Amino acid sequence: MNIWMKLKRVLAMMPIAAACIALSAVAANADGKIYLLDNGINGLIQANLDGTQIVNLGNLGGTLDVPLGIALDPATGKMYVTNFGNNTVSVANLDGTGGKSLGNLGGTLDEPLGIAL
Repeated sequence: MNIWMKLKRVLAMMPIAAACIALSAVAANADGKIYLLDNGINGLIQANLDGTQIVNLGNLGGTLDVPLGIALDPATGKMYVTNFGNNTVSVANLDGTGGKSLGNLGGTLDEPLGIAL
């Protein structure tokens, strides 16, 4: 079964997905972790693809503001999140620590919806 089929199955059975106020983005990595952005609480949830070990990673050091897009960089152990609310990009470690804002990238962002690496 490929990762996206697993992701669909896990989302259907995860109680945290049902509890999300406004699920806005989902990302998964080859290490078997899934990341769920909730722009209703400006927060991020991490879990195993099988639905176990659900962890609230919070708001990445207070940097999230209507987060709508997420990209994972397993090679560097970082995640990047676009913030529609304040036109910025946040970066943090994959475990949610070290969150900081990269700002507006020189004024180039205007209501960013997604991000890709």
